[in-house]
Amino acid sequence: MKLWPPWSVREGLIDRTALIAVHLAVVGSLALLQGLRFESAQYLAMSTQFLSLRELADHLGRSLGHLMSQPPGYNLLIGLALQITESHFTYLLWGWHLLWACFGIWAVYGLGRLLSGRRWPGLLLGLVLPLFPDWLLYETWSNYTFPVMTYGLILVFLACRFHRTRDLPTLLGLAGVLNLLMLTRSVFHLVLFGLVFCGAMVLVHRDQLKRLALWLVLPTLILSGGWYTKNLIQFGFFGASGWSNMGLMRAVAQGRDKEFMKKQLEGTPQAYLYRVWLDCPGFFCDLVDHYFHALDHPRKGTDPVLYDLFEEDLDHTRLHRNMNNINYLAINRDCGTAAKRIILADPAGYLANVGLAYTFFTNPPTKYGFLEANRDRLRGWVEAWEKVLYFRLPGPGGKVTPLFYLYFLLLPGLGLGLFRMLKNRGADRDGFDDLLICGFCLYAVGVSISAELGENHRFSFLILPLFWTWLAGRAAGIKRA
Repeated sequence: MKLWPPWSVREGLIDRTALIAVHLAVVGSLALLQGLRFESAQYLAMSTQFLSLRELADHLGRSLGHLMSQPPGYNLLIGLALQITESHFTYLLWGWHLLWACFGIWAVYGLGRLLSGRRWPGLLLGLVLPLFPDWLLYETWSNYTFPVMTYGLILVFLACRFHRTRDLPTLLGLAGVLNLLMLTRSVFHLVLFGLVFCGAMVLVHRDQLKRLALWLVLPTLILSGGWYTKNLIQFGFFGASGWSNMGLMRAVAQGRDKEFMKKQLEGTPQAYLYRVWLDCPGFFCDLVDHYFHALDHPRKGTDPVLYDLFEEDLDHTRLHRNMNNINYLAINRDCGTAAKRIILADPAGYLANVGLAYTFFTNPPTKYGFLEANRDRLRGWVEAWEKVLYFRLPGPGGKVTPLFYLYFLLLPGLGLGLFRMLKNRGADRDGFDDLLICGFCLYAVGVSISAELGENHRFSFLILPLFWTWLAGRAAGIKRA
């Protein structure tokens, strides 16, 4: 086992403890002085991502067993909090966010030191990044976006640590966070991300083949693979989300000419999607108003999670449509078929939408609508931050932010990391770090802009703290290198 950490244990512990204490003190002060709140109750009742709060409170196991629209992670968290207290369960969710904020700061500090070879970048990044408005706003919003960002940070840090130590506790933590990530956010797909990650770890650490197979690959196949298999047996698709094609259809169809869309859909089993597109171009639409007329035999039953049209809140009101209704499966399949047909008919039009999605991706994540309440409470800080980091530059089709260009640094970073790893037969630590971080970020960017058009700026927060850490860490280490 190699020496870890590559700095004084006492020094690192003091630094991290101080950084975490500062962040918690700032959040507490903002709550007391500025009215910062964990925005949750109304959003959880109305959100399409989560199951009925009443069902999660009363029938948690059955509800999760019938979940098909999303991975189970955050719904499980909500349900467990409701088992403890229905009146104050949102405080428990905030506690979960704060806990993972602490882990995220721990990882940012470690990565800052690893990437730069110096102490001060770890301290600076660990202090500043958690005070950025995007971190504060998503940390105080009851959605999986913030926890998933921290899971990604910790996954990368643990992988970098394992590359240096080959120790079992790090590997077990790595396996746990990897599955937590995939079972919370469907963007991180088992096949496209999870197994590729596992394969890369095995390829780089061939001396640890048996250990990696037993403690990383096998748990991934059992946990995340088990959920995917459950969906395949129960609902007929191998994935974590029964919505994926609806998001793709939104990305493919936006801005299209009516005649083009009519030509691609008319006379096909998906013809009804043309009428839906005219009235509800986002495709995440109400079953009764937009879809029931097109379904030959809408499936009906008694289980509320699968068949209720509107979700029941804790107070027994029904404020929002149930997007876990089983009839969305047929719609999702039709959206997949239609999207493929449209892409093949006009690939250039689809690529234009991908380019537009990339522009959205590089916009401030703080402008997402559901953050508005806390954004108002921090308005001065948010607007100053946006002016400094998101000023406008000339770009394709108009003005773009600096991130539009900065993300392209990931490509040479990936290439350089791969070159160094091949040159040194997998033993280059800096090469591994660059390959891992740039590969992770490029995967998230690619999926976020190719299968979504509209909320891309929210998706960008999944990698922003990691990207800033990599960029600043490497810049701070240039002179040392």
